[in-house]
Formats: sequence, structure tokens, C-alpha cells
Amino acid sequence: MEAKCELYGYEKHYSMLAAWWRAHRLPPVPRDQLSRLGAVAYLDRVPRAAVWAYKGEDVPLGWLGFALTNPANTPRQSAAALEIAMEAATYLLAQAGVRIIQSGYGTRGLSNLLEKQGFICAAEGVREMIKVVTREEV
Repeated sequence: MEAKCELYGYEKHYSMLAAWWRAHRLPPVPRDQLSRLGAVAYLDRVPRAAVWAYKGEDVPLGWLGFALTNPANTPRQSAAALEIAMEAATYLLAQAGVRIIQSGYGTRGLSNLLEKQGFICAAEGVREMIKVVTREEV
């Protein structure tokens, strides 16, 4: 199996990835919220998964998020491609000077992939919360 990973590009990847989100019955993450430090993994020249890395502005802290897979994948393809994409995103953060990377996923499979790459479980049973800041709050 030929495997490769490339940097996420808005023009090249966004419409495909938005279709993946919709196929998974999820709303697409808006374009302006996806980091340029995204990694798109290919298996046998077919895009199979993507994940995004975010870097703190003034601290060496990073975050991996928005893991996404091609809805046509087999479970094995998803696992292999996510592992490649997460490894690439982690590398991008390390090259950017990040020394601690946080990531939280609700599935055991994604947690297992992260553990294979050296992540440790910092807390069990935690709910990850987000808030979208509205223009009225600014």
C-alpha cells in the first residue's frame, strides 16, 4: 500500500472534506476555522483522512482536532490513514516549536491511535466543550 501525506490546502481540499463531513451527518467546519497546519493522508493515491493542528500564539502548546475520514473507507483504511495524518500533524507542531500537544476524542479507536504515537490519557470521562464567539460578544 502506497501512503503519503500532504499539507491541507483550502482550494484543493475543502470542498471534498466538506462533503465528507456532510456524509458523516456533521456540519462542515467553516473554512476560516481550519488551520493551514492540516494534514491530508492518502492511501494508494486516494485521500482517506485529514486532521488539523493548531499552535498556541505565545506558548509551546498545540492541539490536534477535527479528525475526519473518507466515508467510503473501510475501518482499516480509516485507521491507517488517520494514523498517518495524526503523525504528520504532530510533526508539523513539533517543527513549529510546540512541546505539549493536547487532543481529545470520544472514541476509543482514535485514543488508541494517539497512544501508539506517545500520547497519554490525562483524564477519563471528560467532556470537551467549545464556544463559538459571536460578533455581538466582541
